[in-house]
Amino acid sequence: MSIGEIIETKSPLPTFALFLLFAILIYLAALPLSLFSQQASKPQLREIRMDKLSAFILSFDIASSSDFAAAALVDRRIRVWKLSSGEVQHEFSFPAPETDEHLKVSGEVEPISVRFSPDGKYLAISFLSRIYLYDVVTWTEKMSLGVPGEDQHRPDLKITPETPQLEKRSTEQAQADKNKPVLSLNESMRAWARASEKGDGRTRITDFAFTKDGFSIIASYCRWKCYATTWLRWEAFPSGSDPVRLWDIASARLVWEHVYDEKSVTTRIVPSLDATRFAVVQASPGHCAVGMHNLSDGTSLWSHPLGPCPDPPPISFYEDSRSFITNRVEEGNRKNKLWRNIGTYETSSGRMIGDFPKRDTVRDFDVSSDGRWLASTSWSGLRFQIWICRRKKQS
Repeated sequence: MSIGEIIETKSPLPTFALFLLFAILIYLAALPLSLFSQQASKPQLREIRMDKLSAFILSFDIASSSDFAAAALVDRRIRVWKLSSGEVQHEFSFPAPETDEHLKVSGEVEPISVRFSPDGKYLAISFLSRIYLYDVVTWTEKMSLGVPGEDQHRPDLKITPETPQLEKRSTEQAQADKNKPVLSLNESMRAWARASEKGDGRTRITDFAFTKDGFSIIASYCRWKCYATTWLRWEAFPSGSDPVRLWDIASARLVWEHVYDEKSVTTRIVPSLDATRFAVVQASPGHCAVGMHNLSDGTSLWSHPLGPCPDPPPISFYEDSRSFITNRVEEGNRKNKLWRNIGTYETSSGRMIGDFPKRDTVRDFDVSSDGRWLASTSWSGLRFQIWICRRKKQS
């Protein structure tokens, strides 16, 4: 790959980037197409609506064939906006599951994601181990996909409230607690870490996606501790049996299930645009790897070795699905930090076939539908970059 041009801007307020993006997207969707052709040489920006949210956004999606955008918030609310007017169209909420709050650390929240179906008729929401599909006309639940019993906590779990409370103890209980041996700080932390990484016994969905035809949903699951965080990092601890599943939507039937790596959890799923394969990110604390699998039966094509990475890298296919872009995690180490750079890889083999300038680090990016443009943010979050991509033909 060769880079024809890079256009870069600097922003002193990276924390507002997501809110700014949301406002721009609502604005763009509300404009008539004729305005784009008439004002192509003189862009204008008109704010339709700016919502000041009380909770951080975990997931965001825009319907490709309808007039809606949806966001999932860390307080388990899902809000849907009508793009043409900017008005809130509907709002969902999910109750907090009972759990042992002592097993969590500050900032850890239940993972929740939103995806519109390719035809824009349904909004899918993942929460705990199930995926719920809602009709965007009536906002009624049409079905849910999941395995019975996976939403239940383990029987020996001690339920504790989010806000610490004093426990009433009898004299006998107080004396028994006093006679217990006192662990050292290191022993206490190790005991807590062992209990914490196993989670509360529930299975949670880490990511899911519709196939291009909209007939199926592919989803990844975590059986031990897997929480999202308010600083957008994943805390995923592999159980050794964390599956990826393909669901048939019409019948709500499980088509296949695979566990790809006992030492990692699948935290990102990206189907190819030709609907034949899907890319994944396998993650364990501090490490991750990119792999590729066949969509029809879930068989594995290849997988890069685990490399150090702070966050699961994004993946974006080119329009012909023969190649894709992701971060160079497999080459990275603590010294060269190549996980901060991106490259182009061959879908069939995982071989890198093109790189980008190493001076330009990339944390997040997306490719335009025609494969010509690539927009990215720098690793520091202080730069927004627009690339013109020219790819060499593959033999």
